Amino acid sequence: MVRINSEGELPERYREQLKKDDDIVGAAEGEVFKLTVPVKTPNLNEIINKSKTHWSRYMRMKEEIQEQVEIACAMADVPKFESCKLKLIYVRQNRREDPDNIVAGKKFIIDGLVSYGTLPDDGWGQIKGFQEEWKVGDKPEVIVYIIGG
Repeated sequence: MVRINSEGELPERYREQLKKDDDIVGAAEGEVFKLTVPVKTPNLNEIINKSKTHWSRYMRMKEEIQEQVEIACAMADVPKFESCKLKLIYVRQNRREDPDNIVAGKKFIIDGLVSYGTLPDDGWGQIKGFQEEWKVGDKPEVIVYIIGG
């Protein structure tokens, strides 16, 4: 759940996480919408390790990522899609993680899109396909292209 203060603004700690115009494009071009989520999604090893300790630790990790997705969606005014294809670009600061471990975080990104209301569900009828890439950048983030479908 996005935490908005009484004036309808995001708290300062969330506003600092989002860069103004460079990270989030606020208008859709055709049926393609670009969303940048300023978060490092957990890799598969981190997800497994959290799950082994206690179910609530996994749930807390998932909720934190989902909240960041919801905040990014709110700031970008992401439209609703009945169905879509997704292109996800995972940006890491180095090449230490294997690509197959990095992409496990897509579950949290998609769940955040559903919980915000961008997608009605994450089933076969709503998600038509994925394209995934990974690259090295200055800061960890996930760039999501939502392609209406």
